[in-house]
Amino acid sequence: MSMTTRPVYQLGINHHLLFAEGMVNASIHEQTLEELLAWPEFAVVDVYCAGDPAQQTREAAMIRASGKTSIYNLPLLATLPGCDPNSTDQATIERTRTAVLPHLDAAANAGATFNNIASGLNPAATERAQAWEGWLDFLSWFGREVAQRGMEAVIEPFDFSIGKNLLIGPTADAVRSIEAMRARDVNSVYLMVDMGHLPIMGESFAHAITLSAPYLRHTHLGSAIIRDSTHPWYGDWHPPLGMPEGEHGVPELANFLRELHKAGYFNNSRASLTLEMRPYPGMDARSSVDCWLGMMDEAWNLV
Repeated sequence: MSMTTRPVYQLGINHHLLFAEGMVNASIHEQTLEELLAWPEFAVVDVYCAGDPAQQTREAAMIRASGKTSIYNLPLLATLPGCDPNSTDQATIERTRTAVLPHLDAAANAGATFNNIASGLNPAATERAQAWEGWLDFLSWFGREVAQRGMEAVIEPFDFSIGKNLLIGPTADAVRSIEAMRARDVNSVYLMVDMGHLPIMGESFAHAITLSAPYLRHTHLGSAIIRDSTHPWYGDWHPPLGMPEGEHGVPELANFLRELHKAGYFNNSRASLTLEMRPYPGMDARSSVDCWLGMMDEAWNLV
């Protein structure tokens, strides 16, 4: 397949992976967020608000004032103390929901379009049915809370064996989650595909995108390292495109874009592609981004 013109889409950038030191240093998070929001190439930012409530308020105001479309990335809830979005234990359910609410308010204050949500950990096979019910109950609650704030949700499937090891998990289960929401009259939950997660999940681009197509609202572009288990970025660590140890470079990016086009993703006027990667080793964030923009041009020329 070849195209004479590129489809229309919004190009995005993930802030917290590009400036990963901000994930452990709130002042750096705020400083680099202000820097990134000034970059004119990007219409979309994948972000979260960090620090104390005052800083979160400042960051949300910065994001809204930038005029960019924002996708709010909630933290992995299974990593928060005492939290589990798959739980059926009432105390854990209440802790998890309490932890989520400030992020929903920050997302609304930032003018976010979507809230990116992930499931809890993948349990033992004997506990999977119960975890599935807990996840669906959480997602029902989450979808209604998001809708009340004028936003929507996107489920992000992760690996379910190495790295994050989450219940969701296979793309097919993410789609089943959304279909279960529609049966519960929760219509605010959609799906995203992360190009970098698919090799870890053992799924092809065509498989994941075809399954996702009816509900697909956002995408992440990136890579993964899975052939060398000794590498410090083995698993879900978002290495940049084109690293020799990684799975994805320009040809794979072109294939991913081609599959999105075949699935009709770009027929949606809100279609977005977010670059979600860490900088190249020894290279700063801005220089890495410039490389990725060049790779995007190369990939589109192959499509």
